[in-house]
Amino acid sequence: MVNSSRNEVIRTLLSRRELVDRLCRSPAHIRDIIDETGQSRSTVHRAVTELTDLGLVRRSDDGIELTVSGRLARDQLYHYLKGVDDLLESKTVLEPISPTAQISHDVVIGAKDVIAAEPTPFRPTDRLHEALTAASSVRLLLPTLEESRTIRGIYEHVVTRGNPAELVVTPEVFRTLQSEFPRRMTVLAAADQFRIFVGSIPSYTLGLLMHESDPEKEAVTAVHLAVHNESGGVHGLIINESARAVSWAIDQYEHCRSQATARTDELIPDTDGGVQTVGSERVPVIGQSLPVSLEREGFEKLDASYFQNEPVAKPVTAWRAGLSVAEVHMGYAIDRQQPASRANHGTDDRILADQITDTLINEGEYDRSRSTRIREEYPLQTGGLCVVRGRPWPRDLSWQ
Repeated sequence: MVNSSRNEVIRTLLSRRELVDRLCRSPAHIRDIIDETGQSRSTVHRAVTELTDLGLVRRSDDGIELTVSGRLARDQLYHYLKGVDDLLESKTVLEPISPTAQISHDVVIGAKDVIAAEPTPFRPTDRLHEALTAASSVRLLLPTLEESRTIRGIYEHVVTRGNPAELVVTPEVFRTLQSEFPRRMTVLAAADQFRIFVGSIPSYTLGLLMHESDPEKEAVTAVHLAVHNESGGVHGLIINESARAVSWAIDQYEHCRSQATARTDELIPDTDGGVQTVGSERVPVIGQSLPVSLEREGFEKLDASYFQNEPVAKPVTAWRAGLSVAEVHMGYAIDRQQPASRANHGTDDRILADQITDTLINEGEYDRSRSTRIREEYPLQTGGLCVVRGRPWPRDLSWQ
């Protein structure tokens, strides 16, 4: 009987939504309702009768008015419908996740969804790393490592800025961190504000990122839930700062951490205690890393392990975005004077990069055969092609 009455209330509130919304503002007489809604007298009378029979409205000296129960029922129903809308909007982001995954609707309701789609397929990943960079405290469940800048961001967060970070990762990710990022992970493990745990975690990345944008205001914690595709890339991102979402995320994180094993010390090699003394600084042995005080100032030791761990983009992409040290090391940038044999024959003394760039631009259209001849006359560095530093290339230029 209760279910039957509840269903009837819901159906009536939905079917008489226009009238209920009007009465939420103030009581109204029948004639006023007819004038404002444009409905017929019979329709208004029938609606008022239905709502009155359910105890949602009543007649008073001021006209028809909502009862307290009617207003509360209407507010609760609309809140529920808003949650359903949010769930439906997140459907695309959540699609790759297994139906058995432990995700609460609290993290979805009121959230902002960021999906990986053209023309901005990397937008969810970029948003996640932007939030990581801006955070004052980081807690992450990390089931996969889609790219190296995640570790670079955590490294800068802890070592350079001195902020706390705690990770719970899978055994596979832990092995990857040990083998592919030995220098960074050794320095991180030596920092008091870093801890890492290894155990079983969900298939999605879950981040609790705290931000302190205003010293006079309380810090804000935002939940970042990244859904991964089959290749490990970020399919979509859910961002939510609501108290219910944060509460669920904390419970989820604490549960996973309590079941995991602390393995921070395993990242420090066991050689003479795993550290050596340089002046007053204790420095991890692997990679002969710099003292942490220098690391915090942004200094990095350029050795073989550094270039092994740093990503290198495609030449054209790197040239447009700005060259990193690793990309310069790969030979993507040149700044050479023209050969002496050419200078002795009366040609101008501009650097080779300017000559090649100006020649290509002045042609108007990219002539592949002429470019080949230029590159033969002015051989670049051996071992691969280089991108010339200078003016932007024509839009149709691409190195093969």
